[in-house]
Amino acid sequence: MRALIEQQGAGGALWRTDGVKIFMDGTIDNGTAWLERPDCHGESTHAFWPDPAVCTRIIGELHRAGVPTATHAIGDAAVRHVLDAVEKAQAETGRGVRHRVEHIETVPDDTLRRFGELDVIASMQPTHCCDFTRADHTDNWSRRLGEERAARAWRCRNLWDSGATVVLGSDWPIAPFPPLGVMAGARPHRPGRRPAHHGRDRPARPARAADRRRRPPDAPRPGHVIRTGLPRARRGRITAGGTGVRATGLLGRSSAGTVPAWTPPRRTRTTTWHCPQWSRQPHANTW
Repeated sequence: MRALIEQQGAGGALWRTDGVKIFMDGTIDNGTAWLERPDCHGESTHAFWPDPAVCTRIIGELHRAGVPTATHAIGDAAVRHVLDAVEKAQAETGRGVRHRVEHIETVPDDTLRRFGELDVIASMQPTHCCDFTRADHTDNWSRRLGEERAARAWRCRNLWDSGATVVLGSDWPIAPFPPLGVMAGARPHRPGRRPAHHGRDRPARPARAADRRRRPPDAPRPGHVIRTGLPRARRGRITAGGTGVRATGLLGRSSAGTVPAWTPPRRTRTTTWHCPQWSRQPHANTW
């Protein structure tokens, strides 16, 4: 733990150690997420940590040292545990540092408001919804969870409306990297391209697509830089997981269903989350 804290700030021209990534669970598709109720196969009932209390203690230690954390939490039980850990750390030593939760694929209503209350960043990858699930819930992810939990998937707008700071990412190299496709997916939950396994371009979550057509006039739109008050954000810059990246222009208001390919600028700096498994490796997760 001391070594992780001492290495904060180390970096080079294209990377910097600026936090610690923690894994709270696995994935829903292979039955290793941490859910409050088992999936249809009786799986996804345990945390990645044999003793989740150890993870709570580590988040507390890093919080006291002023080190932000990004915790992989996909299942509702995993997300709840991370929020509990952050709340405990803040109660002991105050806020001081902002933490974030990665993925947040399914959460109940009572979890939404806690992100805003605790000032925890909700980092999400809506491309997973668009490209890897199906509208009729016949995909493996949806079948494992059942209708109730599959219907509350990737709640980007619900988190935003509850007061949370929501940042979008690609989860590259697990999913495609181009950010405009991710933004398109966050609006109507419709793929930015036509994956072969979908058959036709349709929303993965039809009801949520309808909600976005009825959005209020001040709702976020592609091309708008919104809520730039993230860690280390500066005037004239957009935030990339804690690292300021100079914006060379404003993204165009392309149709959400058809987005052009995108190549990252040569001087873009990516965030590095240092953890024992990935030593000083760039993790291009958010912009």
